[in-house]
Amino acid sequence: GWNAGTATVHIDNVRLVKSGDSGSSEPEQPKEDAQIIFDEAMQNSWIIGGTDRKYSIKDGVGKDGGKGIEWLLDASGNWERKLIFELPANTDISGYTKLCFDIKYVNSTFEATWNVFTNRVYGDGFELFYHATAPGKEGWHTVEMPLNDFTIQSGTKDWTKFKTFCFHTNGWNAGTATVHIDNVRLVK
Repeated sequence: GWNAGTATVHIDNVRLVKSGDSGSSEPEQPKEDAQIIFDEAMQNSWIIGGTDRKYSIKDGVGKDGGKGIEWLLDASGNWERKLIFELPANTDISGYTKLCFDIKYVNSTFEATWNVFTNRVYGDGFELFYHATAPGKEGWHTVEMPLNDFTIQSGTKDWTKFKTFCFHTNGWNAGTATVHIDNVRLVK
């Protein structure tokens, strides 16, 4: 408009978008730049492990109705309930900024006051941790853990020596829960 003044505008993701089969003219959102760890199945040489008989990959429990990880949490001792993701040695993840996953509580008696998840990261000569508070208990939620926010337990942060991250449930007698996990990924 006339006499509208001046402004500085930043523009990103300029692109041509082809309409989908549905005839929709809605533009697609740019995809995040991520290394997928789990999406329907384990990806990119990652290996899943954890507390015996407490987790499984199942049909119908994923965010979009496909395969997802079902994790059964009980009131066993602190740190006993764990879900582990391992990457082969000598993998440099220093170009990534955060670790993300989607989670849904199917049923839960966890107390909301606990930091329900502690994520521990292991490598050659270091251990880091990050406390993630429990998301709401209805529907799917995305948990984002910035790598810079991990606290050093021992050693120094050296993402070139990264090997393993491990989700623990945190807190004595925190209750029981069944959770579904999907779209585990490292994001740039």
